[in-house]
Amino acid sequence: MIMDMRHTTAIIIAITAATLLGGVLAYPHLPALVASHWNITGEANGSMDRFWGIFMFPVVQIFLLLIYLIFPRIDPLRANIPAFRKSYDAFWIFLVLFFAYLETLSIFWNLGFVFNFLHAILPALSLLIFTIGRTTLHARQNWFFGIRTPWTLASETVWNKTHAFGGQLFMYVSWIPLIGLFTEDHRILQTVILLPLLGSAATAFIYSYIAYRTEFRA
Repeated sequence: MIMDMRHTTAIIIAITAATLLGGVLAYPHLPALVASHWNITGEANGSMDRFWGIFMFPVVQIFLLLIYLIFPRIDPLRANIPAFRKSYDAFWIFLVLFFAYLETLSIFWNLGFVFNFLHAILPALSLLIFTIGRTTLHARQNWFFGIRTPWTLASETVWNKTHAFGGQLFMYVSWIPLIGLFTEDHRILQTVILLPLLGSAATAFIYSYIAYRTEFRA
């Protein structure tokens, strides 16, 4: 487990360093104010100082690294983490990569390249939802990652049933954001972004309650 954690930590540090280096190299070529927010149609509608507009991404990555390192050490159920360590580590690596990708898009946009920012994000979002689902599918009971409801934390059986259901659900709906690549209708775009995340989370929450009632009614 220690070697796996060190290997993952090294990968996250390397990705973060590459993200930071990309920002440093691009910094002199960027305007004083850079686009930092895009609306649902992929058009820039907000800006900030170029320092934070670019380097906020490495800051987020460092914060994620700290979470990755600290949470398993303080979790009362940390003994369960090795059971899904491979998928757990893959999730954190992909999440850090996701922010590296966001910085890359931001740099290219602010260097003058023209593209639909939201359309560029959608494939990465789809992969992120799939990764969340895959990790959820294998997750064992813990206090920091997964579908943590009062009922999954109260019963390991309910936890396992809920995560088997919720993980598959997230994986099945992970393709939905890709629909947004074929439209610029803001109502459709909002739906394909929010439905997989909020809809799946709400469904899994309800399922955990039903599974708990079923178990303790028997």
